[in-house]
Amino acid sequence: MKPKKQWAPLAEHIIIGFLVVGAFLPLATYVGAKMNSTISPPSIGNNKDNILQMQDGLQKLGYYQGEQTGKIDNATKLAIQKFQKDNTIKPANGKISGKTLSTMLRQLNKSQKQGGQNDNGRSGYRYGINAPAITPYTPPSENDPGEIEKRKVQQSQSGSNWMDTGSDFVAVGAPPACPDPLVMQPPVDFTKVSSILYPGQYRGSNYKPHGGFRLDNNGSNNISIKIPFDATLINGSRYNEIGEMQYLLTFQSPCGIRYRFDHLLMLAPKFQKILEQVPLTEDTHTTEFNPPVAVTAGEEVATAVGHTVNKNYAFDFGVYDLRKKNAASAKADWVTEHEKDPGFRLAIHGICWFDLFPSQKQLLISLPGGDSASGKKSDYCL
Repeated sequence: MKPKKQWAPLAEHIIIGFLVVGAFLPLATYVGAKMNSTISPPSIGNNKDNILQMQDGLQKLGYYQGEQTGKIDNATKLAIQKFQKDNTIKPANGKISGKTLSTMLRQLNKSQKQGGQNDNGRSGYRYGINAPAITPYTPPSENDPGEIEKRKVQQSQSGSNWMDTGSDFVAVGAPPACPDPLVMQPPVDFTKVSSILYPGQYRGSNYKPHGGFRLDNNGSNNISIKIPFDATLINGSRYNEIGEMQYLLTFQSPCGIRYRFDHLLMLAPKFQKILEQVPLTEDTHTTEFNPPVAVTAGEEVATAVGHTVNKNYAFDFGVYDLRKKNAASAKADWVTEHEKDPGFRLAIHGICWFDLFPSQKQLLISLPGGDSASGKKSDYCL
């Protein structure tokens, strides 16, 4: 009986010790993980803590620009899907898996060790190649011929054959001839387009020389946008609109055809890394890329468009022939009405781009006008 009395208290202490250690080890592992940010929390899934961690990490890596809400909204899901696709994580379903979270944390650790920051003060090493240098765009003064000549030399050295003089666009040197007939590849799958925003019309209170596409039947912003014509990326901007990041990109071909996309929500990697250098603004003021960046027809430029907050599934698309002025600009009353517009220099070169897609022209014409007030009314599409 005496040995039993001696071992009973000792056994109780041993059991309690194992329980304490057993409870402490998972907690220590989790705390260590949070301190070192090298492994994911023990519970993987779309719970609030993991969502907040994912939103914060994706924001630092340049994938997510929304608020850190701890909820999987459409913008968060698109950001997670894009991250999963870029890192070949399957399935790319926008859900938080252990591999998704651990991959994100490894990338964050790598960027912190590199010590880099983007122009918002956050770590930004999503891509490993250097983007071209960029310089602010300042139109030359019409009253300073020396400044215009200087700009011509700069444009020629950068590989661009056209220059904005402040009043119009002029050729620099001898630009190559454009294809005849001029044909483009569709910038979007036209079968997914629900209506057309016609170029050369009033939408709201502003005159729009550009047109665009609505994709209301697509069910989401997740849509692929592609380069329609070989060119160079000459300028762009990123800006906040109703709480979401929007991108505007302008492309110029050597022969004199310019086209522009606006309201791109999520860019393809090549363009994302370039636009990360552009100052964030509250408007569409552009930054010029020097040197311009070559692009090829069929290359993906964006993977999502429009806005998620109001389910506005649309993007702008404008085409301008800098070689000649359009028929609308030959009318004195039209010039008087629009010469004070900020985009007048481009408006006099705007074209009805239906003819650039001869195989799909009838489909485009058959679609309804996307603006409820102006419908299919257009100064360019006569």
